Amino acid sequence: MQDGAGTVVVRHDAATPVPPRTTAVIAAAVRGMLGPATRVTIRPRDPTSPVTARPQDEARAAERDLRLGQGPPSLEPVEVAEWARSWLVGEPGVRAAALTGSFLSPNTLTRHSDVDLTVVVEKDGPGWPRLAREMHRHLTGLRVNVDTAAAVADSPLLRARLLSECHPDLGDLGEAGVTWPSVPALRAVAGPWLQDARAVLWTQLTAAEGVRDPVRASWLSSRHVLNALRYHCLVRGVRTTVAEDVLAVTEEDGVPGLREVREVMEVAAGHRPPLPVGWDGGEGAPAVGLRVIGWVRANLPR
Repeated sequence: MQDGAGTVVVRHDAATPVPPRTTAVIAAAVRGMLGPATRVTIRPRDPTSPVTARPQDEARAAERDLRLGQGPPSLEPVEVAEWARSWLVGEPGVRAAALTGSFLSPNTLTRHSDVDLTVVVEKDGPGWPRLAREMHRHLTGLRVNVDTAAAVADSPLLRARLLSECHPDLGDLGEAGVTWPSVPALRAVAGPWLQDARAVLWTQLTAAEGVRDPVRASWLSSRHVLNALRYHCLVRGVRTTVAEDVLAVTEEDGVPGLREVREVMEVAAGHRPPLPVGWDGGEGAPAVGLRVIGWVRANLPR
């Protein structure tokens, strides 16, 4: 049923509370039919109601549990966090877990977006790949990164993103040993990363005509540009990696081409049609990314 406030209310007939992973299945299925902005509330059935569950409905629900979530746009971060917590609570060796990435930001969410879950553990072990595979089997687009705090420390940008834009899932990242990276550590990895990013976009730009998917090319360019701009902020001591904050800071810094970057991001998110190859006198989304990355490389503090 749908109440007056625009929320779809799903009533269930169960003897025990419905676990988070099942409510997430139901909410995702409803949003898949009615749209990603639909609010879904799961409640027990009123015992006076004549409506009862039918065996075929229960079978369909069980089948959906094997394909949890119709992709990132159908789920809310709080639902994914509760669902992931139901897997991780009581798992020996788990110290903290958090969601990150464009899945948490409506302005940068696209059909290519993954649900990024980082799990910080006490030590490596053969059981973690099994757990990650099993969780991925139930949630479309899930990417589970399991690592120790020492290994996470080797990636300054990951540490910054975990602490800046995360949606906490379990435990405390600071207590698990994830700390903010130093500016010298960020600067040391920024140069090589920018060089690799340029190579990726150069390959896209010089590919044979008709090979590229323009929407995916826009997403790829947006992702690399955002990380380049994150490095631009972080090596200047600005402690944010959230996409909108980074774009605002870099606009104040006079980074060129940000209007075109926003347009490419709109294409990647499906908010506007793909831009033509000759748009803006360039070669589309990869050319926009290359210009911004080139500017960041040239102006990176030494």
